[in-house]
Amino acid sequence: MDITLSGNETREFDTEKSAELMSRVVSWISSIDSSDIILDFFSGSATTAHAVLDLNREDGGKRRFILVQMPEETDSNSEACKAGYKTIAEIGKERIRRVIKKISDEKAAELGGTYGLDLGFKVFKLTESHYKPWRNYHGQDVKELEALFEEYRTPLVENWRGTEDGLLTEILLIEGFPLDSRVREMEEYRDNRVRQISCGFHENRLLVCLDDTIQAATVKALALKDGDIFVCLDTAVDDQTKSRLSDKGLIKTI
Repeated sequence: MDITLSGNETREFDTEKSAELMSRVVSWISSIDSSDIILDFFSGSATTAHAVLDLNREDGGKRRFILVQMPEETDSNSEACKAGYKTIAEIGKERIRRVIKKISDEKAAELGGTYGLDLGFKVFKLTESHYKPWRNYHGQDVKELEALFEEYRTPLVENWRGTEDGLLTEILLIEGFPLDSRVREMEEYRDNRVRQISCGFHENRLLVCLDDTIQAATVKALALKDGDIFVCLDTAVDDQTKSRLSDKGLIKTI
């Protein structure tokens, strides 16, 4: 198998799907004004995403796509591998980026300015949890039990800061929010980094702050509506602050 990237297309990919053919198939099953989600469990070089983006560009549709691809390694002798694409998934991501850039540039040229439509995409990877797995204790030694509790004083694994966005994703899933939820930085809170998660499936919001300390100004300004949830580190707030936050709404600490 040999894979190369040229412009926004792939070449010499065994059993590669045709973007033009996939666009026709999608147009047959999805109406123009729909927000259908096209799912491809074997995305390969992301032809399906290419087709959906092209079709939306042609007819103004709002279709979305979900692609699933194992991190299958490219042949070490292939042009793709030599170009730095170590897995087929990396090729697919790069193809989507190039298609988006091409569409954005073409539409901007047509409109004589910046194309404002959101053409972004998110990438999720299955990995280990950011929460420590609990170890049951069956002994009777008090010191050993105390040491176990001390080990779990924080439920988070070490070095979780290196994948903070991954922890945020895990939190929103635990709280029942889907992966396509909107995540917004709340700039009105200047003393802490607070992110708001919202989606069409929930009337209420999820607010998450993973800073080491929740500042007094943030506590004072925090405005929670009925049903909103505020999540922060347990070590970031003292008992008095927890009480003040509880008066404002539901608070959950990690």
